[in-house]
Amino acid sequence: MIGKYGISASFAAIYLITLEVYPTVVRNAGVGSSSVVARVGAAIAPLTIYFQEVSHVVQPILFGCLALAAAVLIILVPETASRPLPETLEGYTKWLRKKSPNTGNCEASKQLENEQEKTALQAGAY
Repeated sequence: MIGKYGISASFAAIYLITLEVYPTVVRNAGVGSSSVVARVGAAIAPLTIYFQEVSHVVQPILFGCLALAAAVLIILVPETASRPLPETLEGYTKWLRKKSPNTGNCEASKQLENEQEKTALQAGAY
Protein backbone atom coordinates (compact mmCIF):
# COMPACT_ATOMS: atom_id res chain seq x y z
CA MET A 1 0.00 0.00 0.00
CA ILE A 2 2.89 2.35 0.73
CA GLY A 3 4.21 1.70 -2.77
CA LYS A 4 0.89 2.76 -4.29
CA TYR A 5 0.95 6.02 -2.33
CA GLY A 6 4.53 6.65 -3.43
CA ILE A 7 3.73 6.04 -7.09
CA SER A 8 0.68 8.31 -6.90
CA ALA A 9 2.70 11.07 -5.27
CA SER A 10 5.53 10.80 -7.78
CA PHE A 11 3.10 10.82 -10.69
CA ALA A 12 1.53 14.01 -9.33
CA ALA A 13 5.00 15.52 -8.79
CA ILE A 14 5.75 15.15 -12.52
CA TYR A 15 3.12 17.77 -13.27
CA LEU A 16 4.32 20.14 -10.56
CA ILE A 17 7.98 19.94 -11.53
CA THR A 18 7.41 20.26 -15.26
CA LEU A 19 5.10 23.24 -14.80
CA GLU A 20 7.76 25.07 -12.83
CA VAL A 21 10.84 24.16 -14.84
CA TYR A 22 9.79 24.55 -18.48
CA PRO A 23 9.53 28.06 -19.99
CA THR A 24 6.04 29.23 -20.90
CA VAL A 25 6.49 28.82 -24.66
CA VAL A 26 7.29 25.07 -24.39
CA ARG A 27 5.48 24.24 -21.17
CA ASN A 28 2.60 22.37 -22.80
CA ALA A 29 5.02 20.22 -24.84
CA GLY A 30 7.13 19.56 -21.74
CA VAL A 31 4.16 18.48 -19.65
CA GLY A 32 2.86 16.35 -22.50
CA SER A 33 6.19 14.60 -23.09
CA SER A 34 6.66 13.98 -19.36
CA SER A 35 3.18 12.52 -19.17
CA VAL A 36 3.86 10.24 -22.14
CA VAL A 37 7.08 8.95 -20.58
CA ALA A 38 5.32 8.34 -17.27
CA ARG A 39 2.48 6.44 -18.93
CA VAL A 40 4.87 4.33 -21.01
CA GLY A 41 6.75 3.45 -17.83
CA ALA A 42 3.47 2.55 -16.13
CA ALA A 43 2.53 0.33 -19.06
CA ILE A 44 5.91 -1.45 -19.13
CA ALA A 45 6.21 -1.95 -15.35
CA PRO A 46 3.88 -4.99 -15.16
CA LEU A 47 6.00 -6.75 -17.80
CA THR A 48 8.95 -6.83 -15.41
CA ILE A 49 7.36 -9.87 -13.75
CA TYR A 50 9.02 -11.89 -16.51
CA PHE A 51 12.43 -10.98 -15.06
CA GLN A 52 11.66 -13.47 -12.30
CA GLU A 53 12.29 -16.24 -14.82
CA VAL A 54 15.92 -15.12 -14.87
CA SER A 55 16.27 -14.57 -11.13
CA HIS A 56 13.95 -13.58 -8.32
CA VAL A 57 16.17 -10.61 -7.35
CA VAL A 58 16.32 -8.88 -10.76
CA GLN A 59 12.96 -7.12 -10.44
CA PRO A 60 13.59 -5.53 -7.00
CA ILE A 61 17.11 -4.54 -8.01
CA LEU A 62 15.80 -2.93 -11.21
CA PHE A 63 13.15 -0.90 -9.40
CA GLY A 64 15.57 0.03 -6.61
CA CYS A 65 18.20 1.25 -9.07
CA LEU A 66 15.63 3.27 -11.00
CA ALA A 67 14.40 4.87 -7.77
CA LEU A 68 17.96 5.76 -6.74
CA ALA A 69 18.70 7.18 -10.18
CA ALA A 70 15.57 9.35 -9.98
CA ALA A 71 16.57 10.56 -6.51
CA VAL A 72 20.03 11.53 -7.76
CA LEU A 73 18.73 13.20 -10.92
CA ILE A 74 16.15 15.30 -9.07
CA ILE A 75 19.07 17.16 -7.49
CA LEU A 76 19.84 18.60 -10.94
CA VAL A 77 16.43 20.27 -11.19
CA PRO A 78 16.85 24.01 -10.54
CA GLU A 79 15.27 25.60 -7.46
CA THR A 80 12.26 27.76 -8.33
CA ALA A 81 11.37 29.23 -4.91
CA SER A 82 11.36 33.05 -4.77
CA ARG A 83 12.23 33.30 -8.46
CA PRO A 84 10.06 34.43 -11.37
CA LEU A 85 9.53 31.62 -13.86
CA PRO A 86 11.03 32.06 -17.35
CA GLU A 87 8.72 32.85 -20.25
CA THR A 88 11.05 32.39 -23.25
CA LEU A 89 13.87 30.01 -24.11
CA GLU A 90 16.38 32.86 -23.96
CA GLY A 91 15.03 33.84 -20.56
CA TYR A 92 15.36 30.23 -19.47
CA THR A 93 19.09 30.14 -20.23
CA LYS A 94 19.59 33.37 -18.29
CA TRP A 95 17.38 32.03 -15.50
CA LEU A 96 19.54 28.93 -15.17
CA ARG A 97 22.71 31.00 -14.88
CA LYS A 98 21.38 33.18 -12.08
CA LYS A 99 22.14 32.11 -8.55
CA SER A 100 18.93 31.09 -6.82
CA PRO A 101 18.27 32.63 -3.42
CA ASN A 102 18.25 30.44 -0.36
CA THR A 103 14.76 29.15 0.31
CA GLY A 104 15.24 29.68 4.01
CA ASN A 105 15.63 33.03 5.72
CA CYS A 106 16.68 35.40 2.93
CA GLU A 107 17.95 38.08 5.32
CA ALA A 108 20.17 35.57 7.06
CA SER A 109 21.58 34.35 3.75
CA LYS A 110 22.31 37.95 2.64
CA GLN A 111 24.08 38.63 5.91
CA LEU A 112 26.08 35.43 5.53
CA GLU A 113 27.10 36.42 1.98
CA ASN A 114 28.15 39.90 3.18
CA GLU A 115 30.23 38.38 5.97
CA GLN A 116 31.88 35.99 3.52
CA GLU A 117 32.71 38.88 1.18
CA LYS A 118 34.21 40.88 4.07
CA THR A 119 36.28 37.90 5.16
CA ALA A 120 37.48 37.36 1.58
CA LEU A 121 38.41 41.03 1.25
CA GLN A 122 40.33 40.94 4.50
CA ALA A 123 42.16 37.81 3.39
CA GLY A 124 43.05 39.49 0.09
CA ALA A 125 41.09 37.10 -2.06
CA TYR A 126 39.71 39.88 -4.29
